[in-house]
Order: sequence, then C-alpha cells, then structure tokens
Amino acid sequence: MIIDYNKVVDLISRQLDERVVRGELIASNIANVDTPGYKSRDLQFGKMLSEEMEAIHLKKTDPKHIDDTPPGLDTGQIVENREPGRPDGNNVDINQEVLNLTKNTMEYNGRVALLARRMGQIKDAITQAK
Repeated sequence: MIIDYNKVVDLISRQLDERVVRGELIASNIANVDTPGYKSRDLQFGKMLSEEMEAIHLKKTDPKHIDDTPPGLDTGQIVENREPGRPDGNNVDINQEVLNLTKNTMEYNGRVALLARRMGQIKDAITQAK
C-alpha cells in the first residue's frame, strides 16, 4: 500500500486534539458529580475518524492487501447523556467517568507514541540522506 505520511501525521495530530477535548469533557463531568441537574457529556469520534481515514488515501498496490478503511460510524460530536440519574437530576457515574478518563489517557499516549515513531522515521531519513 502507498500511504501519504503527511496526512497520517495530520490525522494523528487531530486525534490528539480530539482526545484533549474528550479529556476536558470527562474532567467537567467529574467536577460536576455533585451538581444538581448536571448531565454528563462525551465526545463521539466515529464520523470524524472515518472521514479523516478516508483522506489518507490508502491505495491497494497488490490484490493481497487488506482493505484498511474503518467501518462507517455515524457520530462526531459532543453528546449529552440522556440516561436518568439520581433524584436531583444529575446522571454522572463517577466510576464510568474514571474508566473513560483512563481509556482516553491510554489512547492519547498511544497516539503520542505513534507520532513520535513517525517523527523518528523522518529524522532517520534526513540523517541518512546527508
């Protein structure tokens, strides 16, 4: 497959930005765990990620290559949790929020590692070209 690596770096950067936004939403949910009437919010990535992956333009150069297009997901926005909560109207589940925060942090760190690896590849290519 032929991959446009500049678009890959751009995609990873955008995913990092999305993880920062999601982390802020989760932190807001945790901060408002005792606020009456507060509804938890989250960022759903599906549609944005699908569109960005399509922009990479993965090309099959061999019939044996696997199609790397992600399944079409239909979201990409901040959504409010409509689940009923406590009698005061708050529906923040602190255990779920801590789990979300942990998962988001792991996904962020994974993307940072990917970006660092790509930057290392670029550095190696420049060094070898001298």
